[in-house]
Amino acid sequence: MSERARASPAHPSPPERELSAEDVRRRLEGRMELLESARKRHAALERRLSGVAWKRRLRAHPELLGEVLEQENALEEAMARIRRRMEVEGWPETLPALESLREVQRLRARLGTLVRKRLAELAVPVGEPDLRKELASLRGTLQASPISAPVDNETRILEMKRHSSIPPPLLVLVFLLVPLLRLVAAFSGPATILVFAGLLLSLMALYASRAGEFWLTSERLVWKPVVGEPVAVSLRSIRAGGIQVERLSRSVRVEGDRIVHVRYAEPVEKLAALLEMHRQPPFLGASRSGQRLPRVSLYEATLQEGPGAPARQGLAVLRPQGVSFVPRGTGREALKALTGVTPPEGLNLEAAWLLEELRWLTDAEFDASLARVVEATGGVHWSAWEARRARGQPLWKEIHITRGAQSLVGKVDWSQQAAAERVFDSWPSAEP
Repeated sequence: MSERARASPAHPSPPERELSAEDVRRRLEGRMELLESARKRHAALERRLSGVAWKRRLRAHPELLGEVLEQENALEEAMARIRRRMEVEGWPETLPALESLREVQRLRARLGTLVRKRLAELAVPVGEPDLRKELASLRGTLQASPISAPVDNETRILEMKRHSSIPPPLLVLVFLLVPLLRLVAAFSGPATILVFAGLLLSLMALYASRAGEFWLTSERLVWKPVVGEPVAVSLRSIRAGGIQVERLSRSVRVEGDRIVHVRYAEPVEKLAALLEMHRQPPFLGASRSGQRLPRVSLYEATLQEGPGAPARQGLAVLRPQGVSFVPRGTGREALKALTGVTPPEGLNLEAAWLLEELRWLTDAEFDASLARVVEATGGVHWSAWEARRARGQPLWKEIHITRGAQSLVGKVDWSQQAAAERVFDSWPSAEP
């Protein structure tokens, strides 16, 4: 072994004298200038992201986010090389000449926290901390066109107007306002009454401000709150398990490319069920044409399966191929059959909501989906070749269909009579 190798220390020894700022600048070969430039840009971005008016300030200087992003790769490489140089040459962490490095590290840590906070305000989901990705996401969200109400090429599947979004706590406060004020007046003076009334009114304003209106379309869910900017989530981006029903607050939270929290949407179960259906095939995009299947009729009916058997209430579905019966109270089973997702316990789902959505599908898809629902819910299906319809009564008065000793009795709304007649006209069966 050479004398030089034997003399090499196991660990780098610190420099004999403290390096000056000029020494460090010279040895880092331009990286110090990059740190100083980054420090200025990071500090400027932090100032604009702070405070309540951060969106207005940042939109007034849209180039700042781009400049910070463009510098990220070079900055990370420069910081890594400086760290390696410190290890090799034994530079102490407290070296005064490296204050720029320490300041940039502190700024990046604060900026990362602030950017994640602002993304959360913009209802943008975030994963593991990644400053570069989150800066890009923030820039893209701020540069995106303002969210608008549904346009002509979007089919409206479900919507709720603002006057229908009434917070349950607000109703309680409205009913209790006068009794509570009388109770306070009986034991307190005018000043206390004014304070208490102001508190109640503030709470009512808070609940009212959290209401809004929504549109579920063929492409997205749009939520427009009373206070704040509208937000929309693409149906295609909603992940499995990304739809959560908050029954106590009567709200639905949806996570996709954005996070949408629809508050006081009644019925919340219907919105959640339709979202679950339309976020995945075959329903995803099926409503884009705006055309529903015409030869379909759904109506409330009673199934009598024979002498001595109990009657069952449910929904009858008329099709050219025959008639199907889905028992009442089987909405959870129907949704699982259609989506493969098991709904949470306690959700009040109506099968009629789901079966109506089948009309967006093609004939073949409709019949295949309906067959799965009938099997999953314990319903029945009678072929048009074996079922018999009693004539003589208008369909809006009574529809009486029999198969052997079994009977299915119900009636359609008069506005749907023409659709039901078209279905029956295609049946090959004769009168009993």
